[in-house]
Amino acid sequence: TAAAHASQHAIRVWAAPDGFSWRAYAPNFEELHENITYNEREDEFDTTVDSKAPSHPQAEIEALLGAHGCTLDDVLRVEPTVFDAASGEWVPNADGPEE
Repeated sequence: TAAAHASQHAIRVWAAPDGFSWRAYAPNFEELHENITYNEREDEFDTTVDSKAPSHPQAEIEALLGAHGCTLDDVLRVEPTVFDAASGEWVPNADGPEE
């Protein structure tokens, strides 16, 4: 049931007809006749995380990058490029970074 104040001092009331069932929309829906309190378990909505957190994450990242012939500077360095429509490729920006 809902009520709303409208113009000219009228109150409009809407109510769902008795016998309306949400089961038509969700077959597993359980109708309650009164409110209940739900107590969730401590870990019910936790995501599973590997319990082995790296002790030196930066060293592990550098080792992984080194295995592929890269360094952390290769990954973090941003070189300004522009798209050359004639060649269809990205080329170094000779003018420097755009502002």
